This record gives sequence, structure tokens and C-alpha cells, in this order.
Amino acid sequence: MNDNHLRQPKRDMDITIFGETMAALSKRFSQIELAVFFDASGETIDYHSYRDLFVTRLTAAHHGLIFQSVLARLEWLGMGKLEMIEICAMDLDSVTVPIGDDLYLTVMMSKGAIDSDFLDALNQTVMSLKKEAGLDTNS
Repeated sequence: MNDNHLRQPKRDMDITIFGETMAALSKRFSQIELAVFFDASGETIDYHSYRDLFVTRLTAAHHGLIFQSVLARLEWLGMGKLEMIEICAMDLDSVTVPIGDDLYLTVMMSKGAIDSDFLDALNQTVMSLKKEAGLDTNS
């Protein structure tokens, strides 16, 4: 059962279409603690979060650094394309995916909640964010 409708997300800025898209994903999966859309420098574009907003922004910066580091290493080694990073920790799991050149989405959710249904919904969210950002949805 999805209980995110009982919790109020935290905000300190006006919501954009990007935030609305992430809120829609959160409504489908009650295990989501935060979703943050950010650029390659780690600057938050918008978010949907039930966590402290400093932690939400720090998550964007941290996951952006991790993604860029792994991407650079793979390019240096000539070892293919990076499509997603999944991190499993003690109480939360996260997924970071590229939205386009230098744009990313990180979603953190309860441990063990990342499954094929979530990944399918995440893919739909990525396509929506790309469209909203004016990016090519065929890439």
C-alpha cells in the first residue's frame, strides 16, 4: 500500500514540472524517500523529498560525483557505456541515471525496494524528464 499521500514532502522552493514528475513517481512507490534532478556540477534543479533538504541537495552533489567518476574511469579504460548506478546501503538503496548530457536523476528508497516494476516506472520518468527538458527522447 502506498502511504506517501499521508506524508508531506519538504519544499523550500516553488515546484517545477520536474518536481511534479518526481512527485508522480513517488505517489506510485511509497518506499521513495527522495528523488532529485540535478546537473553535472551537483546543482539541484528540482526535487521531491521527505528527507532534510540539505541532505537532499547533498545527495545530488555526492551521486553526481560518483557518476562522473565512474563515467570517466570507463571512458579512460574504453569499457563501454554507463547507463545506471545502483548503490545498496544499510537502510536505503539508490539509483542514479543520466537524463541527458550533464543532467541526472537520483532516487533513494527503502532497502530492497528497487525491482523491475520500479525500474520500468523510473524509465518512464526519465523519458518524461527528457521531454520536459527539451531533450531527444530517442537517445
